[in-house]
Amino acid sequence: MELLISDTCILIDLHNGELLEKIHELPYSLGIPDAIIYGTFDDEPELNRINAEQIIDAGFQVFSLDSDGLLEVFEIYNKYTKPSLTDIFGLVVAKRNNAILLTGDGSLRKSAAKENVEVKGTLWIMDEMIKHDILDKEYAAKSLNKILVEGAYLPKSECQKRLEQWKS
Repeated sequence: MELLISDTCILIDLHNGELLEKIHELPYSLGIPDAIIYGTFDDEPELNRINAEQIIDAGFQVFSLDSDGLLEVFEIYNKYTKPSLTDIFGLVVAKRNNAILLTGDGSLRKSAAKENVEVKGTLWIMDEMIKHDILDKEYAAKSLNKILVEGAYLPKSECQKRLEQWKS
């Protein structure tokens, strides 16, 4: 089963769209770095609305890095100036586990591409939930609207396209 490693913005989107409780129904293993789930989230204050128990209950396995992994985090963090340190933990966990990184952060996506890590985002997750009959299109449209109202940075044209498809 393919492993998906989430960053903070995906968790926020899932929470805002009332999808966090449904993601475990996808045919993927889910993971989250311990630095995200147990960290202070100083650089991600929006995540303070979600507690560790909710994330674990949603089916996420917590991943820790050994000392070599921590060194890699700081090497990559120093190489790319934009992603937060917390998000680099997600990148390194995904890289070390040959997993897909779930993120909507543009700078993290670019860094992941340079590190040869496959990246997917919120819209892909929603597409997968529809494909696997976890969401119906009406619920998906409502969820996407909730995510957008909360200020998610998703591609407008892709959102509009899906909203039109899902409402028809």
